[in-house]
Parts: sequence; C-alpha cells; structure tokens
Amino acid sequence: MKQSPVFLFKAMSAYAILSASFSLIGPFLPEAHKLDDPLASLSVEHVAGHIVFGMTVGAAGLATRYLILAGSFTILLDSDHFINFLQLEAIPRMGHSIPFGITSAVIMVLIFGKKDYLLGAVSFAAVLSHISFDTLLQAGNFPLFTPIYNQEIIFQNTDWILIQVAAVGLVGLTTLCKRIKQRKDRSKPTY
Repeated sequence: MKQSPVFLFKAMSAYAILSASFSLIGPFLPEAHKLDDPLASLSVEHVAGHIVFGMTVGAAGLATRYLILAGSFTILLDSDHFINFLQLEAIPRMGHSIPFGITSAVIMVLIFGKKDYLLGAVSFAAVLSHISFDTLLQAGNFPLFTPIYNQEIIFQNTDWILIQVAAVGLVGLTTLCKRIKQRKDRSKPTY
C-alpha cells in the first residue's frame, strides 16, 4: 500500500493546492466582499483541534495512512484562506463547501487512488470534520454550497456533533464496503 512519506507528502500538497485553487473562484462571484485577516483565528488550539478531529475521522479508515491524511487534510483545508492574502474581494472559506468536498474527492482519487475510494471519502470527510471543529469553537456561517449557492448557512454550537458523526460515518461506511469487496474478491474461485 502507498504509505510512504513521499506519497503522504504528495497527497497533502495536492489537497492544499486544491483548496487554495478552489478559493480563486471567489473573486468572480457576485457576492464577493472584503475578507477578514486570515491569521486572526490562528492558534495552537485551532491547528491541533482540526488535526485531532480529522484523525478521529481517519481512524474509521482502519489504516495509518488514512489517519495521517485525514488529520492533515482537515487543517490543510484552511489553504482556502490563501485568497485573503491577495486582498481581493471574494467569497470567504470557499473550501468549506460541499462542492469543494466532491471536487477534492474526485480529483484525489483520479490522481492518487484510482480505485481507492476510501481516499476520496477521506478527502470529502475532511471538509465535514473541519466545519465540525469550526462550529464547536464558535457557531459559524459557512458557504456550504458555494459556488452554486453563495449564501452562508448558519450552524449552531451543537451542530458540530452531527457534522462530525456524518464525517466518521462516511469514512466508516466506505471502509466497510471496501472490506466486504475484498472478502468477496478473495472468496471467488480461481480457475
């Protein structure tokens, strides 16, 4: 299996680049506005919390590689704040959206996984886990369907639980399906 440090570094770099690149759509949307300082919420608690929440999701993948990738993807999602440094009017937190989750899942599988759908599930679940921790820290608004629908969706403080359960459930269900398929493949008679 691809657990080498080189693979992990490439996957993490690709995810960060995807998140930052996706944010470049923001200035072209009609709801674009001046963005806040991207470093305003940066703290050890913020970084460590995202990594721990992501690793909780990755644990459902039952492999060290998914534990590492989910933990890193969850914090690397903040690469979408890249647009803030450019001092452009844009939609904030573009990567904190379902369309980004789907896009990242598909691209990560195409680039790295081929048939490793668990990598795609981890890529998507990292978005959910990130939103979950942001909601726990402070109930917030997220452009959950941007760039399709650019209005922010409001989450309450306790919504973080449901969002995190959905993230863990997505990875857990994908892991279960993968294990069932592996058992079926092993039990097929060879001629």
